[in-house]
Amino acid sequence: MSLAGQRTPELLSVTATNSAQSIFSLIQTLRPNTSKRACFLQVQFDIAGTGNLYIGNSDVTSTNCGANLVASQANQQFASDSNLILLDEIYLLTSVASGQVNLVILCR
Repeated sequence: MSLAGQRTPELLSVTATNSAQSIFSLIQTLRPNTSKRACFLQVQFDIAGTGNLYIGNSDVTSTNCGANLVASQANQQFASDSNLILLDEIYLLTSVASGQVNLVILCR
């Protein structure tokens, strides 16, 4: 069950920078009712992006990441039955000043 005012799925774009920020903090101004939990997450580095997008935990760097994307690539996270993906524990970092990141977030 989603929160009141939350879209299912959430489809939005955020701006990642060269300072690591959690996905949850990046979406708060756009979708303040979004849950911190999800059962599916897709992160896509926009086709117009330059450099790299690193996905990881709060200590994400170019050499310590779960995924390293270039423009138009996407990474998906699945938690089949439950909302086990914690959006405040997944961080984005770019190798350049900033870049558009497109998100698909599904909550049950």
